[in-house]
Amino acid sequence: MFQALKKEGTLKQYVPDQQQRADRTLTNLEHQGLAPHEAMELIQDQVFPPNEEDVPNLGESLKPYTD
Repeated sequence: MFQALKKEGTLKQYVPDQQQRADRTLTNLEHQGLAPHEAMELIQDQVFPPNEEDVPNLGESLKPYTD
C-alpha cells in the first residue's frame, strides 16, 4: 500500500485525509453513545491497516494464523 501511494504521488495527502476521516468517525460514534475505547476498537482496522504480508490486497480477509 505504501509503495502504491508513493508511486501514485498521493502518500503525503493520504495520511492527513485518513486522520481527518478517523477523527470524524470517532466523534460520530461517541455522539451515538459509545465510549472512546469502544469507538476506537470499531475503527482500528481503518486507522492501523493490517500487515501487508497478512493481507496483500486490502479488503480481503486476513490469512488464518499458521504455526
